[in-house]
Amino acid sequence: DAHDVTISVNHKISEGKFKEAQDEGIAFLQHHDDKSGQLAWALAKASAKLRNLDLAVKYASDAFVAGAVSTVQLLSEPMLEPVRADIRIISLAAGGVRAGDDELKLAD
Repeated sequence: DAHDVTISVNHKISEGKFKEAQDEGIAFLQHHDDKSGQLAWALAKASAKLRNLDLAVKYASDAFVAGAVSTVQLLSEPMLEPVRADIRIISLAAGGVRAGDDELKLAD
């Protein structure tokens, strides 16, 4: 389930295996949901470390909207440093918009 995959992905991240973590999490999400947002948060961090910035923003947004992380966590997580100044993250933290795959769109 999502909880077990999240534990595995976080373990890989702690070992610096960011690509393996990202691949495992994305593969799981192709066929399953992560309503908690915890897997998305882990994927945001792995993606940022791999400099996959659009994916990092997407997964950080998913985690934030799911309530997995607070605005403070969104803006202070060290692993998200590569996207911290991204307008999509700033706008999301400001509460007005959610980051989409390719563009900004209004939050539901």
